[in-house]
Amino acid sequence: MRLYELEKNLMSHGGTFGDKEFEGTSKGKHKLPFDINGYEVFVDSNGQITIITVWDGEQNIGKLKLSKVNIFDVQGYEILYIAIKKSYQNKLLGLNLYTNLVELGINLYSKGSHSPGAEKLWKMLYNNHNVSIWAINQNKISKVSLLDDLTTETGSSIYDDPAISLFATKKNSMTDKKLGSISSQSEV
Repeated sequence: MRLYELEKNLMSHGGTFGDKEFEGTSKGKHKLPFDINGYEVFVDSNGQITIITVWDGEQNIGKLKLSKVNIFDVQGYEILYIAIKKSYQNKLLGLNLYTNLVELGINLYSKGSHSPGAEKLWKMLYNNHNVSIWAINQNKISKVSLLDDLTTETGSSIYDDPAISLFATKKNSMTDKKLGSISSQSEV
């Protein structure tokens, strides 16, 4: 198994991380045009892999690792993992980070099964009026509707099926409209 696959399997969507995960400095990284709960947010990218970090002064308190993807001819970023330092958890940092990125027009993609924490985060993200959530199953896409659980327009639970992935876009953006046009031609 390649390191990339191992990392995805072990740390996908909020795995447990030690202090080593949060080592480093914000120096040399590009500051993003928003803060989260008063904490600064920086980005570093090598072209394919993008690391977004959240800083409380000189302390790294959060890390989001993304990889470029192309979904239905729309550029997005697959969430490889997100880690929030234990003492900063339950402050909605992950939700606010995802929301700010999508509102900037950065499409987020989450592949397959989701942990209970990831499920909770995506449900809260769905409730943001500026974000659309799409369910993808093979070559079909459908806008997500919220009942008791996140479901597709056909009523299938997106968490019961590891083949279903999620894609978050800025509501009413050109990307959102393009996916809407594609989804009218297929159902998940």
